[in-house]
Parts: sequence; structure tokens; C-alpha cells
Amino acid sequence: MKHVEKTRVNFEIPVAIHNSLKKCAIDLGMSFKELATQAFIEKLEMLEYEQDCKDAEAAHDRFVKNGSKTISHEEMMKKIGWDEL
Repeated sequence: MKHVEKTRVNFEIPVAIHNSLKKCAIDLGMSFKELATQAFIEKLEMLEYEQDCKDAEAAHDRFVKNGSKTISHEEMMKKIGWDEL
């Protein structure tokens, strides 16, 4: 298993939301911490997906605006930074 460095996150939420989350965690057979961690991860993945969609739409708009100019696979990999992987 890959070692993951962890940090503590503290924030305030309304008591009603906290109690609701605790109830959901119990119903799902999870700890509150596990549920909160899973929710954070899913939200971050959703935000990343939304940003990818915005980037793809902007790239498409630039493509349409500039006509049907095409580039090679290698050029595209360099533009999006995948040649560095």
C-alpha cells in the first residue's frame, strides 16, 4: 500500500448538519471520519471533472475559432503536458 501523508482539517458546521451526517454514517456502517473523507474526495473529483470539461470546451472553442487546423499527436501531448509523464 502506498504511504499517504495526512493532515488534520478543522471546520465548523451547523449542529443539524453534523447530526444528519452522523446518522448517515451510522446507517452506512461507517465512521463519521470515513464518511467525511469520502465526501471530500468525491467533491474534489467532481470539481476536477468540471474543470476538465471547461478546459475541453475552451479548447474546442479555440479549435472552432481557428478553423480546422490540426496538429500531430506528439504536438498535442506537448500542449497538454503529457509528454512530461
